[in-house]
Amino acid sequence: MWQALKNSLVYPASGTGISESVAAARASTTIANQLIYNPYNVPDSSIVGVDGKLNPNAALLYNDFDWFGPLSKNGPRTEVSMSTSAKMNKSDYYISLNYLKDAGFVLKSDYERASARVSLNSQVKRWLRSGINISGVIVKSNQASGDGGNTIINPFVFARRIGPIYPVQAYDSAGPPVIGCLWKACI
Repeated sequence: MWQALKNSLVYPASGTGISESVAAARASTTIANQLIYNPYNVPDSSIVGVDGKLNPNAALLYNDFDWFGPLSKNGPRTEVSMSTSAKMNKSDYYISLNYLKDAGFVLKSDYERASARVSLNSQVKRWLRSGINISGVIVKSNQASGDGGNTIINPFVFARRIGPIYPVQAYDSAGPPVIGCLWKACI
């Protein structure tokens, strides 16, 4: 990230760049803006030296890097189905009911569904058969959704792509009091 920042200052897409030494110094003092959150025990301007290497005195402040644990949960899945059918004389019917409740294994993945179907048929004449088929579904879902912007709503993709320097919880400079979560589903 530091190298990309330095190169963008030396070789900008338009205009004239600055010297490598000035670009290296500027990249070192502004790298924290690229990181968004400084997880190290050194000031923002001292994370990376002008040589592009991590400050030898920089140590990660926290050790809660397990992004999968807080995203997952144990939840039961219950599914019940019932159906019946019969034929009497020139008529037949079929009735089915189904209920599904899945607590999910990821935060915001609860799902509940109830469905029913009724089918009635009758042979009115030898050449005429009539019938009706009615079905309905009711769904209640608690799932994460995007806000229309460039949000990541797949927690597995997010957990795999997050840099290994970022803790799950965002802390203030004094330490343990939690400001919030770096990922909005933690809140």
